Amino acid sequence: MKKKFDAIIIGAGIIGASIAYYLTRAGKKVLVLEKNEVASGATGACNGGLSYFGKENKELLWAKESLQLYQEIVNDLNGAIELRQGVDMFLISRDEEEEAYIERLIEACHRAELPAEKLSKVETLKRIPYLSRDFLGGAVANGGLHGFVNSIDFTLKMLDFAVNNGGEVRINNRVVGLIEQNRSIIGVKTANGLEYADVVVNATANAANELVPDQDLGLEPYQGIVLVTEQTPFKLAGNILSANFFKHIENVPNLAIEQTLHNNLLIGSSRKLNGKAKELDYNTVINIAKNALSYLPCLAELQIIRAYAGIRPQRKAGVFLGEDETLKRLFHAIGFSSMGITLAPYAGKTLAKIIIDS
Repeated sequence: MKKKFDAIIIGAGIIGASIAYYLTRAGKKVLVLEKNEVASGATGACNGGLSYFGKENKELLWAKESLQLYQEIVNDLNGAIELRQGVDMFLISRDEEEEAYIERLIEACHRAELPAEKLSKVETLKRIPYLSRDFLGGAVANGGLHGFVNSIDFTLKMLDFAVNNGGEVRINNRVVGLIEQNRSIIGVKTANGLEYADVVVNATANAANELVPDQDLGLEPYQGIVLVTEQTPFKLAGNILSANFFKHIENVPNLAIEQTLHNNLLIGSSRKLNGKAKELDYNTVINIAKNALSYLPCLAELQIIRAYAGIRPQRKAGVFLGEDETLKRLFHAIGFSSMGITLAPYAGKTLAKIIIDS
């Protein structure tokens, strides 16, 4: 039997890296296995937005805790990280239904003791003068938690921390199966051999079903596309989402804009069920751009320098963060959909505690 680890984490995206960070911080010996490169899935193909506004119930509380953890992690890591918090988050509504939905989201924030307030059309235009006049109203949430993170950089830094604290990261190392003993998982089979551990963590996002083919984990893979503009001379007052962003309607573009520290704009978004991860559909790209222009006509002055696509696996039953219902010592951290970047610190800390206490 080869060297044994306390935990094997399958998947080197931001969720897997966060779990590795918290486990190694607690003194556990961790092995992270990734079939491709670090952050080669959804983590490397997103807009990096950080937000609690738009979430409700337990997910809102998770987001609150997670966004508070970001600065704590950054302070613990060596080197600068492209993270900006303290940015206002704006929601824009275009009809009465969206207005009512925004008011519901504001009430949810207040119950969670988080700031959020309704804005009239005039008040919204004072904050974001670049907006077209074709909208009904808006809302804003501040409080220092919303913002933007370079998700690839953050993932790499957390994995560096794990390695510097006794862990290992192996890329281009595909897991082809689990090693089972008496309905308990004791390790994994990789393309390069067998590895053993006390627990195995499935943080493979879209590939999670491949790890347990006899189960239905309820994952639905949605493709999202993000456009990147050249550096812009104007400064947005904060991150901007259209209220229909939360309706999750397939093949209907909605607005999501974040401004990077280098003043590029990241513009989304779209949803396509079972879309291929790297495939860019020309019509979808055009529709995202047209939709963004309908909200912010000033974007017509900017060039799109690139676009990229990624898969956001979601579960109708919600996030799965815990031990497998059938196989002991197998843990899942899957089903985050578009919430993975915001919830990564919470997911890592929570699952690490579950594993340590089990």
